[in-house]
Amino acid sequence: MAERAGVAVGSVYQRFQNKQALLVAVLTPLLTQALPQAVDEFGTTAFQHSFDDVESFVDAIVPDRLRFIDKNYAALKLMADQIIVDDQGVINQLKAAFTNQMSTNVVPNIKRLQKAGKMVDLPEDYIIQFLFTAILGYFGKRLLNMPVNMTDEIKHITAFLTNGLMKH
Repeated sequence: MAERAGVAVGSVYQRFQNKQALLVAVLTPLLTQALPQAVDEFGTTAFQHSFDDVESFVDAIVPDRLRFIDKNYAALKLMADQIIVDDQGVINQLKAAFTNQMSTNVVPNIKRLQKAGKMVDLPEDYIIQFLFTAILGYFGKRLLNMPVNMTDEIKHITAFLTNGLMKH
């Protein structure tokens, strides 16, 4: 890797104590600039209006997030690796970006749909958990190199979440 960058291996180790420090240096711009920008873009695109029903709410989230996973798979895999080794800095940055987006865009829509009697009466954090884990399941399939068909993934995850979140 150092050779491809045009520097001596020794120079890399003078600058970074170990591979972990090098990886953190590579991920920092992603976590401090690219990820917050992507999260903000998602919020302004998907939530630029209020939703009339659970299906349109779920339809705004699922396709966008699955396509985001596909487009950014390599970077997301690196972040997942860092989370697994319990890098608290990465975890805190992800948590901050995620929490801000949820409280700004998702929670108000959940509360409004619940107030209108269209969404199940569960605490917002559980609804967010269900949305997140369904989408994370797709990422897990990608990590395990399982076959995926984007159209089917969107259709089935959307149907599952819509059915589970709709007040019956």
